[in-house]
Amino acid sequence: EPAEQVSLVLRGQAIADKLITADRFAFVVGVPITVKGRLVGGIVALRDRATLSSLDSFRSTLNSDVSYFYGTTRVVTTIADKNGKRITGTKLENPAVVSAVIDRGTEFLGTGVIDGKQYLSLYIPLKDRYGKTQGMFFIGKPTERILAVAGELFLVQALLFIAAFILLLVAGGMIVNHIILKPLGEIGGAVHNLAS
Repeated sequence: EPAEQVSLVLRGQAIADKLITADRFAFVVGVPITVKGRLVGGIVALRDRATLSSLDSFRSTLNSDVSYFYGTTRVVTTIADKNGKRITGTKLENPAVVSAVIDRGTEFLGTGVIDGKQYLSLYIPLKDRYGKTQGMFFIGKPTERILAVAGELFLVQALLFIAAFILLLVAGGMIVNHIILKPLGEIGGAVHNLAS
């Protein structure tokens, strides 16, 4: 529970914070309640973001897989193994991601393998109020889906190129016929008339 945040509110401080633990990632807001300048209590509200329903909603909105990590442990995720079981409790083993996100507190954008599949991935550090990275948020899409879309786009572009090439050939033929062949035919007819 947000004991530290509640303590701050009860000491008269308004807060907007994050609660990052091994089983919870929540936004916390709180305001002190005063009556005639005297502190009489406070209100603290939490909004959990590391729940299955939250992550499923993110997945639907972003059309990508998402995970919440505490440290390097995947706590909640939309990624499922081949049997359909979510791969919670697994460790992130990509040293480049750990170095960038956990050690340096910066975002990481790149590729990596998760449960045997290649993903295009974005890892975002989750920092506490002191700036220390406690976990991370993952957003990613299997590269096979990205490559499938790229292949479809390539096919559409190739068909458009072929159609444009055929249109240029037809237009070019009409221009050649109108500018060169028709006048040559008229000249040939005039020469034939002169000869007879």
